[in-house]
Amino acid sequence: MSGAPYIDPQARAGLAQGSTGLGHIKHLLDQGLDVSILNWADSLSNGREDPREFIFRVADVIGTHPSKPSVNVQTWTGLEPLYGGATQEVVGTGPTVTIRNFSVPGAAMAYGLGSLWRDSGLADERPDVLFVCHGHNLVGASQIELVLGELLAGLEYFRLAHPGVPIVALVQNPAADTDAMTLAQKAWQRIASLRDVALIDGYSPYIAAGKPVDWYADADVIHPSDTGIEAAFLPSIKRIWARSPSRPAVALPSLLGGLDPALNLIPNGDFAEFDNAVPDGWVAETGVTAAKETAIVRNRGRGYSLKLTSTGGTAFANRINYTLPNGEHAPLRGKPISLFGWVYKPAGAPASLGQITLEALAPSGNSTFATTRAMNTQQTGAWVPWAICGLRVPDECFEITARLHHDTAASVASEPVYFQDVTLVRGPLPRGL
Repeated sequence: MSGAPYIDPQARAGLAQGSTGLGHIKHLLDQGLDVSILNWADSLSNGREDPREFIFRVADVIGTHPSKPSVNVQTWTGLEPLYGGATQEVVGTGPTVTIRNFSVPGAAMAYGLGSLWRDSGLADERPDVLFVCHGHNLVGASQIELVLGELLAGLEYFRLAHPGVPIVALVQNPAADTDAMTLAQKAWQRIASLRDVALIDGYSPYIAAGKPVDWYADADVIHPSDTGIEAAFLPSIKRIWARSPSRPAVALPSLLGGLDPALNLIPNGDFAEFDNAVPDGWVAETGVTAAKETAIVRNRGRGYSLKLTSTGGTAFANRINYTLPNGEHAPLRGKPISLFGWVYKPAGAPASLGQITLEALAPSGNSTFATTRAMNTQQTGAWVPWAICGLRVPDECFEITARLHHDTAASVASEPVYFQDVTLVRGPLPRGL
């Protein structure tokens, strides 16, 4: 086989047609229709001037369409009202393009999950196109399996809420002093090939130019200056806009629903069999208790969720584990696997609750493992999707284990954490029941 990346067949069909979110915007404007856009972003989309950042540059380019649209942007404030008054970026005589700019400085993409899923409009207000501007605040995870997991969990949750909405993402510029953004750049490339997301490349021009000092804001190693945006981001936006045919785009269905349970490598990942102290097939370590929970349930068709509470023990050992039976790991050697689950933390619970781990053991120090990052305080009071994507199983692997943690902190919290519908599947993509 060649080294070409795998492309989902449905995504390949969309690519062959040249159908993208930008082409979809053109298609609507060609018909004289208004357009709604949601931008899910961090601080690289927050500034309207000095510098004029990503989504405002997108507004400028859309404003060049022959229909002479007006383009308005409403940006997240985090206060009341949650979105500020609309700023008119382009004055036109044709259709109106409205951009809701959920741009939160310092936030990773998962910040929009949890309690802000509705307040931000991500859950309830269906746009014509979704733009995403995330990267720098994800790469602290240090493993591409975690960066992929966090990006895909958010994107696929959005697809679950809004089937068919096309997605466009900015690959952000590298930091001036580290190569950390390489993880996000590679993650976005994989997502584009696997899940039909159009990419605006703001990364490669910085690398090709040697990361010029004046391409960064003063005394800032991350945020681009107007010079950098105009040299890297803006040409990329214009290029994909020019190359996108005016055609309707329909995005792929979400991965977070509809998995055949027979494909789940954890037979009791929905906890349907729960006759003893822990769900059947799972093993508890010291310091944790498991119980059925009927009041806090994401999928009421399951009847209950899994509730974990710590009774003591040491940090990181307050967890339950599922280990694949002997022999089942052998067919997975040398291949990627992905772990997914829904997690619920009560309001006020610390960030260290509710992490998940995927571990593949091999001799001679060749083991691989990944543990999701701690969730932020905004990710409480709601069910949040969490994933580890594409962990490669070592060639000599002798054991594969999935772990659900109550608390990973040294001082164990008194609040419980809840899990539902945990899946372990072959391949680089998360799957939900």
